[in-house]
Amino acid sequence: MACAAPRRNAQADSNEDGLAAVVGVLNSTKDQQLELDILKGIREALKGRRTVTMPTGWPAIEERLSASPNLEVKSLAQSLSLTFGSTRALEDLRQVAQDKSAEPGVRRSAVESLLSVKDTGLPPILQELLSEPGLRSIALRGLGQYDDARTPSEILAVYHQFNTGEKRDALATLTSRPVYAKPLLQGIEDKIVKPTDLTAELVRQLRSLKNPEINQQNEK
Repeated sequence: MACAAPRRNAQADSNEDGLAAVVGVLNSTKDQQLELDILKGIREALKGRRTVTMPTGWPAIEERLSASPNLEVKSLAQSLSLTFGSTRALEDLRQVAQDKSAEPGVRRSAVESLLSVKDTGLPPILQELLSEPGLRSIALRGLGQYDDARTPSEILAVYHQFNTGEKRDALATLTSRPVYAKPLLQGIEDKIVKPTDLTAELVRQLRSLKNPEINQQNEK
């Protein structure tokens, strides 16, 4: 057991050295396809890791690739910059997520990147996206990751606009925690949500919260 920590440290150092070497190659090329291949390789290598120490030389790469004419290169570079703790990437991706002139797929990718690092400034943006049909589902699912007091009222305010799938996503979020479930049950009483919209699985989820007040409302 005593040698386990040194082995882990050695592996971490090796990984950092490997990343630094790859970043060095990326810094020396202007070939867009090679840039794309390297960025994809880095993303794959770091999959599942929420934060990684920023490698030496990355700020210069971030600066250059943020202006790339290749949107995929730009998007991947921003996503990796976020993983490396870049505040610039954080602000840029928030702007992309809110930019109604940007392609829906690009905006969705920005939201996914921000969700991957659980950006604390994201809930208000997700709440705004509830008014946009193309981004509602990811916004609804994303809001389930946060405890934000405004979320239930924001969802219920536009619930009548949702299609079946969006209602399912909305209810999954609203049954995820007591602070969301109470406004949901009030919404049922106020006839904003039909009782029949709650599936047996969602009712079980409400019960699993083990909250006496919610259980009482639920039975009612």
